[in-house]
Amino acid sequence: MLRKIVIFLLLVPIVVVVLNVIAVVGICVFSGLKARRISMQQQQQAAQAHADSSENHSPAAGDTAPKIVANVSASSVKDSGELYTVAKGDTPVSIAKKLRVNYDDLMKLNKITDPAKLQVGRRLRVPEQRTAGETNVAEN
Repeated sequence: MLRKIVIFLLLVPIVVVVLNVIAVVGICVFSGLKARRISMQQQQQAAQAHADSSENHSPAAGDTAPKIVANVSASSVKDSGELYTVAKGDTPVSIAKKLRVNYDDLMKLNKITDPAKLQVGRRLRVPEQRTAGETNVAEN
């Protein structure tokens, strides 16, 4: 009987340590998955915003209104001279909305190729807002 009690008392701490190690590993794996999911969500938001901005420049199917075709190349994006410092939680999409500038212009002016790599504290140049004179109107 004493032997069984001693074995039990020796096994209990071992089992507790093993369960703690499993819990810590699970937390680390979950944190990595969560970070990856957030990064993927930011990429999807950026892609959706890009698609939305593309849709805004052309009429819906069957619409007879003239198409607005942006006549902007990478070199013709004008810098307003203002700077914006990236804050925690900012994405290129949210920054473009906050500053009321075109998403593509913001990306081109700051040479951002991967929105997920945008870092807190980075200073971004703010593009000038487009005026009606900077677009071409093309008939259907």
